[in-house]
Amino acid sequence: MSVTLHLPKVRTVFGLLGQPIVAEGLARLLDTCPDLDFVGYSADPKAVADEVLRLRPALLIADQGFGLGVVCEVLAAIKRRGHGLPVVLWSPALSAGEQRMALDAGVSGLLDRALGSQDMLECFRSVLEGSTWTEPLAAGNWQAEQRIADRLTKRELEVMTLVQEGLKNREIGDRLQITPGTVKVHLLHVFEKAGVRDRHELSLKAMRLLSHLPKEEAPRQDPAGEWPLALQGGTAGPV
Repeated sequence: MSVTLHLPKVRTVFGLLGQPIVAEGLARLLDTCPDLDFVGYSADPKAVADEVLRLRPALLIADQGFGLGVVCEVLAAIKRRGHGLPVVLWSPALSAGEQRMALDAGVSGLLDRALGSQDMLECFRSVLEGSTWTEPLAAGNWQAEQRIADRLTKRELEVMTLVQEGLKNREIGDRLQITPGTVKVHLLHVFEKAGVRDRHELSLKAMRLLSHLPKEEAPRQDPAGEWPLALQGGTAGPV
């Protein structure tokens, strides 16, 4: 007697992502999915077409933090190389004109940063099945995150931004000229206010919280710095 097992088809995911800790958080999320496999990311838009051609992923996740124009140029470069694939644009709220520009460039999914992990996975799977995802941001989520952003102090926003960039406590302390112990205290306050448990959850939520701030108030970020392709290991929990 033989038994046939119908295992889910594993589909690979590659990212154009500016922050190593965000890439690590995405990798940890996809590790829980038997049908999705995160194969890596690049923080260099100019290198993405070559990486896509080499790895042949089934899905590309692109962070709109690089700029919508840059993302569109990346998609055009991939098309010129003859490898079409569905693309999800990870972004704060876009105007109607920006949405049309993204869709015309070949984006299949417009994923709002305010959505949670289960919505993210639903978006990925929907796009992989050939659908277009343009789920609007829920007003309740937006208002709740606006309240969280308003509660964070200027120093807490600075610490949160540097965590999102992948810096460790000592590096954050050096950058802000405070002790690592003071950084840890600020992080504990941010964890409590943001309702997260660890740095990886914070890095994903930070992208959404910072989108609530006027550009002149938001701490300066480095969305496209030169980061290594290998994901840095780490354990959840400690700050």
